[in-house]
Amino acid sequence: MFTNNFLGISMKYKFVFPTALAAIILICSCSNGTSQSNNDPDLEGIDITSEKSDEETFEPDNESCDEDIAVDKIVVDYSTNTYILTCGEHAAVIDPGSKPESIEMVLENRTVDLLLLTHGHFDHIMGLDRLKQTYPYAKVAIHEDDQDFLYEPSLNMSSHYIDVDYVFSGKVDIAFTEKDTIQFCGKDISIIHLPGHTPGSSAFCYDDTVFVGDTLMYMRIGVIDLPHSDEDQLIKSIKEKLFTLDDETIVYPGHGRSTTIGFEKENNPDLQD
Repeated sequence: MFTNNFLGISMKYKFVFPTALAAIILICSCSNGTSQSNNDPDLEGIDITSEKSDEETFEPDNESCDEDIAVDKIVVDYSTNTYILTCGEHAAVIDPGSKPESIEMVLENRTVDLLLLTHGHFDHIMGLDRLKQTYPYAKVAIHEDDQDFLYEPSLNMSSHYIDVDYVFSGKVDIAFTEKDTIQFCGKDISIIHLPGHTPGSSAFCYDDTVFVGDTLMYMRIGVIDLPHSDEDQLIKSIKEKLFTLDDETIVYPGHGRSTTIGFEKENNPDLQD
């Protein structure tokens, strides 16, 4: 059971999780509500430049920042990873799950420019209302094929797993496609569309870093026994899009520990031919 403080409602599991989803939750070793740096010592020294899109770039209303982007991770309910990107006084949040008050503690007094969503499942979006209230100028961005998930509990799965039908009360500011890029602190964040876990599942990629949501995880693939998921499509997305990135690219998944593209190519049992 967890308490959704920003909704003021106590929520309990409504149904037993499917086996695949339960397995992901059980293997995640991070405790809820903890914050940690994602500068994994095992992944240091990696240097790649991701391909940039030459299509439309969404630019938040902030000055360019010459500093490097730092990445922090908070593990919230359902062992969901929320990532906080900071650059000087500016920040972006990827997949704001529950415990938005914990996210705000890491953000401190920074200006939040972006609330980026890899996909629309409830465990990745439930902090949106609180964060949008606290940071009203932050732009909510999600792939156009998943934007309806924010407003339909049967799509975001909150009506299936918890006692509250979660509906985002705000609006989508950026309904992106794979042709777009999003700018943060002087960097172009490329979008990689990865249908399979959901129709609009996407990754955010810059430099030697990619945030993949629930498409690819350490030594496994994302859950594919949910409505609107497709195993063949998910595996195709990984092999044809993610596996074309440099082997040393750091992978930050929606659940569990970080990994690299090269490691998953060689070792992920779900992706061996």
